[in-house]
Amino acid sequence: MTDVRKGRRDLGARLRDLRFAAHLGAYQLAEQAGWSASKVSRIESGAHSLTEADFMKRPSPDSPSKLLTAR
Repeated sequence: MTDVRKGRRDLGARLRDLRFAAHLGAYQLAEQAGWSASKVSRIESGAHSLTEADFMKRPSPDSPSKLLTAR
């Protein structure tokens, strides 16, 4: 496995852990992040990389993301 693939899988696992800790379903995270549920699934499985634009998206102030406060 290449370092890039391992990095994507590790990032996906961390995102899944945070989502579970925040008690969010994939559809809820997708809605908050402005992504599709299939994108969440692909990221969590390591099949899709995140882009800078993905990181720059912020939830609206009216619906703060529980994911951002998960520990």
